[in-house]
Amino acid sequence: MSEKKVIIIGAGLAAGIYARMNGYQAQIFEHANQPGGVSVAYRRNDYTIDAGIHFYMGFRPGQSVNRLYRELGIFQADQYRAMDTYARFLDPLSGRSVDLTRNLDRFGADLKAISPADAGFIDQFITAASAFKGSNFLAPLAKPP
Repeated sequence: MSEKKVIIIGAGLAAGIYARMNGYQAQIFEHANQPGGVSVAYRRNDYTIDAGIHFYMGFRPGQSVNRLYRELGIFQADQYRAMDTYARFLDPLSGRSVDLTRNLDRFGADLKAISPADAGFIDQFITAASAFKGSNFLAPLAKPP
């Protein structure tokens, strides 16, 4: 009997590892010439969005993703650190920037400085984001079959 085969299109590195762990021959197809898809960088109109994986979410013990990282063999305790700033959005035309930080009040104030007319919506957004603070909002992960 020949080995079972699976083709994975995009978002496939973890899926490919699990396929191999379960006895499948896996072939992964990516749109770009390197793995990572939109998590590497992408263009939107005149902007380049660097969405590269600069940090891992859920790396702390007790969080659902920690087990996944360990199972896939990518967990290295000495490579993780808690971050206060997750991303910086820079407008190259004006030179203005805004940081996505753990400090939601500062983030909201920075957004309002850029667009005061959106203050009401920004307040709603910050209130909604605050509901996740301190929680393990990452979905629980069941072991794939």
